Amino acid sequence: MDRQLLHSNTRETPPLQLVPARSGKPTLLFDGVYLHSAYDPEKEAETWAKHHLGENEKSRDFLWIVFGCGLGYHVQALRNLGIQQIIVYEPNASTNEIR
Repeated sequence: MDRQLLHSNTRETPPLQLVPARSGKPTLLFDGVYLHSAYDPEKEAETWAKHHLGENEKSRDFLWIVFGCGLGYHVQALRNLGIQQIIVYEPNASTNEIR
C-alpha cells in the first residue's frame, strides 16, 4: 500500500464552527465556508427542498437519499413537504460533536 496516499487521505479535517446567521438561527462554518445560509438557513432549506421536489407529487413517495446532514435544515424542510422516507449519509463524524 502507498503510505503517502494513505496519509493524505487520513489528514485531520478543519473543525466545524457553530455561528449565528443574520436570522438568529445557527449555521455552520467549515474551513471558512458556510454549509448553510449565512442569512436565513431555514428559508434556504425550504427553497432547496421545493426545488428538488419539483412539480411531481409522486416524488413525495420516493425514498430520498441525502448526502450530508449539517444542522438538518434541509432534512426538516423535506419532512415539512410531506416526504416520509429519507436516508441521510453524513461523511463528517465531527457533526456529531457540534455544541
